[in-house]
Amino acid sequence: MKRKYWIGLVAVTLSMCLVILGTLSSEEIKKVRIKDATDINSTESQAAQAAITKFRSYNEYPVYVHTEAVENGVLVLYRRFMKENHYDLNVEHVRWTWRGWKWAWGGSMSGGQGAQSDGLFVEYLPYNGRQDSPFPILLGAVTNQNIHKLHISDGAQYEAEPQLIRAHHPRDEQHSWLARVPRHAGKVLTVTALDQSGKVVSVKKLSRNELEPAEEQ
Repeated sequence: MKRKYWIGLVAVTLSMCLVILGTLSSEEIKKVRIKDATDINSTESQAAQAAITKFRSYNEYPVYVHTEAVENGVLVLYRRFMKENHYDLNVEHVRWTWRGWKWAWGGSMSGGQGAQSDGLFVEYLPYNGRQDSPFPILLGAVTNQNIHKLHISDGAQYEAEPQLIRAHHPRDEQHSWLARVPRHAGKVLTVTALDQSGKVVSVKKLSRNELEPAEEQ
């Protein structure tokens, strides 16, 4: 009887160890896949891009600008139109799953450059209710070549200086950027654009209360 008990105990212990090892292995694989996908020219990045194309059903091939790692996948920045005197930018959250890359959520901004003479365009994409969501996000485009740096603040604890990114495309004069905003950040965000000498070129203020769903206000 005791022998059967010990055999059963060993079998259960081994099964639990295999489950733990399998979980650890899958977590390590996820980390590697996400890291590889941040290289925009890698096979892994192209697989994440394919998940976007499949969901969006685009006829044209977008110009991919940047891929940024988040906890469970990547954020992919890309442009679609590349029109003269026009700005546009899309961001997509693509999750890594055991079945491969899957589109999760996204948003976009676009319009004529004449809408903002200072050449600083900002879009707020609110939290989408998913527990694993990297949103809210500030998405932006810069078409003023005098702007060299951005500073974002809620006037309290949240501050960010997002990278200005330019697509590797001969017709692209736009710099793109994004910044993840903590859900607990202040309700008014200030985006300040600076020139090379640190002089203020433009200031934009956004009220999150006007842009968030009611449950987040």
